[in-house]
Amino acid sequence: MNATNTRNRLPSSLSSVDLQACERYCVFQYGDACFGVLATTVREVALRPKVFVVPGAGSMLVGLCHLRNEFLPVVHLHDGVFDVNSSAQKQQIVVASAVGGSWALLVDRVIGLVPLEVSLSSEGNSAMGWSSSVMGSASHDDKIVQVLDANALFRYFDASLSQGWQAKNASQETLVTS
Repeated sequence: MNATNTRNRLPSSLSSVDLQACERYCVFQYGDACFGVLATTVREVALRPKVFVVPGAGSMLVGLCHLRNEFLPVVHLHDGVFDVNSSAQKQQIVVASAVGGSWALLVDRVIGLVPLEVSLSSEGNSAMGWSSSVMGSASHDDKIVQVLDANALFRYFDASLSQGWQAKNASQETLVTS
């Protein structure tokens, strides 16, 4: 079935613009909050594999995992940053592809691929820190879903980790030269 046939069989009240306005997002629960990332950035969802701790890494980096012949950094939405109560067990990972490479986000539970109509954030590119990764918000099953940009989130994690390692290296160099 091609796109023309599909479009012809849609109710007349739906146009192709309406369909594009509701893209699919991978919606997941982290603590008591719901988040979503564009479905096209998600490579796969898997049960939490064994994660190996990286010494000296910041609190956002849970560690590294080995999944399907690939080592992936596993990160989580740092509780103090994303304002969530994360007492749950984080049983799944969402493997995302970003400009810098693939990475895994530790989540409590993936809700599913959901079409969302996103209200874009007014802060846009002027936002600093982690909030630069929040594209906007939507609602699903009477819950607010914060929609995240996977590339911006990757850049935030990468910058935070690099900054932490640089600070740690600088303090170690000071100890050695003293």
